[in-house]
Amino acid sequence: MSNSPRMIVMSGWGVKPQLLEPWCQVFDATFDIEVLEWPDLMEGRRLSIRERADRLALHITSPTVCVGWSLGGEFLIDFAHHYPECVSGLVLLGTNPSFVASGNWPGMDAAVFHQFVDQYQENPSKTMQRFASLQVSGSHDPRARLRCVKSHLEKASPLLGELLLELTIDRRLPLGSLRCPVLHLLADHDELVPNALSRHLNTEFVEAASHVMFLDQPTKCAALISTWLQHEGVFEAC
Repeated sequence: MSNSPRMIVMSGWGVKPQLLEPWCQVFDATFDIEVLEWPDLMEGRRLSIRERADRLALHITSPTVCVGWSLGGEFLIDFAHHYPECVSGLVLLGTNPSFVASGNWPGMDAAVFHQFVDQYQENPSKTMQRFASLQVSGSHDPRARLRCVKSHLEKASPLLGELLLELTIDRRLPLGSLRCPVLHLLADHDELVPNALSRHLNTEFVEAASHVMFLDQPTKCAALISTWLQHEGVFEAC
């Protein structure tokens, strides 16, 4: 068994976790890194927040650095809330704890989001292709990024449609109650998560990057995370 601090990584909606594996190789030998599947997809049903956290707790049993991209980050907020002893540091990549805009909180317009949900119900495969395009919009090499994302899309299914509704859950309160240090990374050209979140959250910006920031700027993202972990003393907590 490796003596290196453990890091687990979770992907976003509709994208296979294997998309993140090449990026994980950018980190040096500091970490023992594992990319986890969503428990919902493994069980074939949408789990409750507590059920999902309980399933993750079977794999994350000691203080671990948890890195979540997009909706995967929201799931890890839930996990850190229910199992604080298992999270030494939480890194959120392009994650909005309240994805749909409300009041003065920036996010996707509610009407646009629900239209997207309806479109998925009508034509799931086409809608996932459109979603892939939104993820790479703003990238310095959108064609290459789009090919990569499309090659890692999950198969459209009713379950993925149900999991879209996870994005309507407001996770700001559990996020604010976390005891572990949290790093928010936002991409400056993200079409899905607005830069205005920086007014509400303590964020670091990844420049020249889209929602798939770990593809656009893999070395920069890894360096920001490693530097932050050292500054917060997370290594000692692992």
